[in-house]
Amino acid sequence: MKVEAGWELAVETVLGADLQAVLVDDFAGFDLAGFAQGDLRLLSPAADGTRVPGSLLDKVEAAIDLSPWLGQVKPVESLEQALAQRGQLGAGESLISRDGYWVGRHFLRVCRASEAQSGVLARGQEIVKLIAEREEREATLESLETELQTLRATQRQQETGREHLRRLLQDEARQQGELKAQLSASKAKAEQLTLRRTRLDEEVAEMGEQRALEHEQIGEARLQLQEALDSMALDELRVHLNEKHAATRGKLTLLPFIVRAMVVALRDFPQINARYDDEAQVITRLGAVHVGVATQSDVGLMVPVVRHAEARSLWGNAEEIARLATAARNGKASRDELSGSTITLTSLGALGGIVSTPVLNLPEVAIVGVNRIVERPMVIKGQIVIRKMMNLSSSFDHRVVDGMDAAQFIQAIRGLLEQPASLFLE
Repeated sequence: MKVEAGWELAVETVLGADLQAVLVDDFAGFDLAGFAQGDLRLLSPAADGTRVPGSLLDKVEAAIDLSPWLGQVKPVESLEQALAQRGQLGAGESLISRDGYWVGRHFLRVCRASEAQSGVLARGQEIVKLIAEREEREATLESLETELQTLRATQRQQETGREHLRRLLQDEARQQGELKAQLSASKAKAEQLTLRRTRLDEEVAEMGEQRALEHEQIGEARLQLQEALDSMALDELRVHLNEKHAATRGKLTLLPFIVRAMVVALRDFPQINARYDDEAQVITRLGAVHVGVATQSDVGLMVPVVRHAEARSLWGNAEEIARLATAARNGKASRDELSGSTITLTSLGALGGIVSTPVLNLPEVAIVGVNRIVERPMVIKGQIVIRKMMNLSSSFDHRVVDGMDAAQFIQAIRGLLEQPASLFLE
């Protein structure tokens, strides 16, 4: 038998019909006295099968205990693979080949064929099989754990999605509730507006009937005046003020200037700022000037009232006129805002009229109407010039207002508008 380099001793013996060899390189456990190192001997048992007492084979087999390597044996295909891996073995580890060799870090043993095929080899193969099964189970468990974690993550995502959906449903339900509440409120408000509109229509119809009756009673007692005025200076002042103050104080039309002129003129003609009770035949003069401004709406002519026009500035009257006109056109003017006027202003300029016959807003005794501004040739100081002209059309209750007072009142308004600076003199 060939001894590999590094082995110190080889012992060979014939056991029955099988060759069994043990190569040992660690001699600390038995006595090798009487044997030269490196001496190879073939020891044969006696013919009757007994061994010579004290033989080297007995010493070796008695001193070497290979049982610790049985628990950590690994199978390999051949002796060459076993010898190649021998240097990597740790304490208690050994290799066994399919061709019958058992190799440890410090021993090599040739086993009987039956022992190689069963015995240690079978146990090693069983251990390897068990290890493989354990590794497979561990891999399966690891795969299951991964799948479980994936399922848990998916479950968390689904729970998050369900929570998000639940919140969306709650928000949608809340929004639907709010919309229903708003719809109910809007319906209630619409019903209130419809009822209010109906009552207002009834009141307007009643007032119309009453006015028709009153106008029929007045008959020939109505006094009408027409007067032309030069509005050039007034329009230039309006344009100048709008260019300078429209962005901060609002845009001015002609109406607040005319209201201002009426307020100033009424100081000298307080009998025109009055109401006449036809049934009781009582005249009531008022100190406050509440100017009704005739406004066209979808339900007909309405007259919202600028209260205490005498106490308001030019822009204050302009703002109040705009507010009341919008409320009247939208059907939102209250009854108080549509009653209590002491004198009325009406304007047909936007409709293109140059002359009109305004109807008294009874029980008032005067109404002033303004018409469209047109350019006309006028003779001024012997020269023909083009001027912006506007007609004042007015009506008075002749039972209360004398013709002279009415004419002087209109002339006063004309003078104030033609010299607009005088509107602001106290």
